[in-house]
Amino acid sequence: MDKSEIRPSKLFYLVAVLIFVFGVVLFLNRLIGGLKEIGDMLDEKLEVPGSSIINLDEPGNYTVFFEYQSLIEGRVIYTDSINGLEASLRHVESNKEIELHSAQLNSNYSFNNYKGKSLLEFSIDMAGQYELKTRYPSDQGETAVLVVVKGFSSKLIKTILVSILIMVLSLALSAIVFIVIFIKRRKSIGRALQFNHSYQL
Repeated sequence: MDKSEIRPSKLFYLVAVLIFVFGVVLFLNRLIGGLKEIGDMLDEKLEVPGSSIINLDEPGNYTVFFEYQSLIEGRVIYTDSINGLEASLRHVESNKEIELHSAQLNSNYSFNNYKGKSLLEFSIDMAGQYELKTRYPSDQGETAVLVVVKGFSSKLIKTILVSILIMVLSLALSAIVFIVIFIKRRKSIGRALQFNHSYQL
């Protein structure tokens, strides 16, 4: 039996392979790109205790992270504990005090040499400049780093879910193409065997 009689050609299996490879590339691109965006959200670091003015560009919910391993101006900062640290937040223009609450969701991150965990949460209804004041009642405590971030958890979850979805869809499409080609070739071989010698897939 002439192999050219079998349709489609074995070369079409490469289509399934290419779809899978393309899916892996998209998966890595989305995952790495998303994680980089999340890392960029953690750029503005506040050294505490003390007072800092922060620019919050959008109204909504924010999370304050305690970065227990950090780097500021070339200084590596490791903080074992911030027990007793008091914090307050106010809108500079209106002098309105913003309520701070303990973080309900336990979020953690580790990017390069930075490690942090969620500490506080707050919500604002207007963008603008805000003053974050922190102090230890006894005036004795470790120097630490805080990071204020909007939408950290939702961004992380979205990045992971979209990346997984891309991988699953590419794998499913690759498998479907492979199976369709396999079935078509098997049928083609079956028809050819009625007139020729057996042919091995």
